[in-house]
Amino acid sequence: MMLTRLLRHPLGVPAGTLAITVLAILASTTLLWLSSRLLPWWPVPMSFGLKLTMLLTALVALPFAWALLSLLQRAEQLREQLQRIAAFDELTGAYTRRQFSVLAQSALARLTASGGCASLLVVDADWFKAINDRHGHTGGDAVLQHLGQELLAQFGADALVGRYGGEQFLVLLPDAGPAMACREAHALRLRVAGLRIPARDGGPIAVTVSIGVASASGTTLALGALYRAADAALYRAKHEGRDRVAQAGGPLGPHCLSCTGAPACRHEDP
Repeated sequence: MMLTRLLRHPLGVPAGTLAITVLAILASTTLLWLSSRLLPWWPVPMSFGLKLTMLLTALVALPFAWALLSLLQRAEQLREQLQRIAAFDELTGAYTRRQFSVLAQSALARLTASGGCASLLVVDADWFKAINDRHGHTGGDAVLQHLGQELLAQFGADALVGRYGGEQFLVLLPDAGPAMACREAHALRLRVAGLRIPARDGGPIAVTVSIGVASASGTTLALGALYRAADAALYRAKHEGRDRVAQAGGPLGPHCLSCTGAPACRHEDP
């Protein structure tokens, strides 16, 4: 416990290691001094013995401390690496499902307390199985990687982007109402539709996405409810032909159409 507190010092691992080194020297010197006092056959005069033991302790402790520093730094690097693996999807760079859920629930709790609003986008690649069948899993991975890049490039730090599983992504837009969420969804749809992803078999891969949008405000900000509503809208978008945005709930279908000029927007009643 004490070592953990030292290593969590604001100066980080070096400060903790320096503190450990000092403690090691003091402890070693104290033990040797006690030994010299308790053992009557100590062959060296006390004053010289103390100097010698302190010198030997320092010579031994410093290399030990540097070795310990290297081990601690390596352990810190491994811990950060494990944290990153747990938090981010390696292929797409988006949050993992678990990390997204944790961060989204925390964000929604804050928005609920402040009376804010939020929207959730459920983004799903169209005909992904056919892409895998034609271009192999390498081609499918390339598509997912590019989708992740486009999502992160569009939304940046203003939103939470997570890979929910397979070819499905979630985007939480804090403080975004239905009209703003619909505009963002259409911008993403058009952005993805313009992609031409290189494939090993020669021809570029074209991909489209279908997007379900759900919005809520006040005390109704719950991740599970938002996901169910957006997923239902996504299902309708798939059923109506894919490569489109469907919005769940609210009377904002016409507004969504007028603000984006995109005929693929479909307003869905709950």
